[in-house]
Amino acid sequence: MQIDELGEAAYILRNLEVEPYVLAYSIELMNLPGVEEVIASVDTVGLYVDPELFDPETLSSVELVQTLRTKEFRVPVLFDGSDLKGICRDLSMQPEQVSEAFCAPIYTVQAIGFLPGFPYLSGLPEIFHRFERIETPRIRVPRGAVGIAKGQTGIYPQESPGGWNLIGTTPILVADGKAKYFPMNPGDKIKFFEIDGDQARMLDEQRLTNYEMD
Repeated sequence: MQIDELGEAAYILRNLEVEPYVLAYSIELMNLPGVEEVIASVDTVGLYVDPELFDPETLSSVELVQTLRTKEFRVPVLFDGSDLKGICRDLSMQPEQVSEAFCAPIYTVQAIGFLPGFPYLSGLPEIFHRFERIETPRIRVPRGAVGIAKGQTGIYPQESPGGWNLIGTTPILVADGKAKYFPMNPGDKIKFFEIDGDQARMLDEQRLTNYEMD
């Protein structure tokens, strides 16, 4: 593990041998002196610390957790994304084949970022890994848009600019900043399933917690 100092009160941990969210949870559980906040990204871990109390040498004593207390959610998707036709064309697949392939795996929340409650998900099937971010980001991406880019999947929790390839939309609220509702955390699992327009209208603005798996 590489430990890089960022000013006096922050560090970034690189070249990790475990998933960043596993290391982040492990550090939090250790209650190391001076550690004020631990943030997992897709491939690094950030630490905000009290420089008068924190000693980076204490990181060598961190014991990795063997079992994480994570949740599993089911997320409904209407495959109406503005980039769906192009994705189908590039893959020489029909929309139903694309939706079936996309919904097949169980995804893992690697990190939360970009927007409050925006999940970066691993597990995207390899056939979709060819899609990079679009050349010109959109000024407006709707709330609930489900996008793919650079081997990852993301869900826009609110309307925002963005540059992901939009494959569909979920009608439910995956996060609500005004209500301070953020149900997903790194390590949680997501299973997408397809719905139609009528179902989407019925589910509009229901919370993600309604679809937590048993």
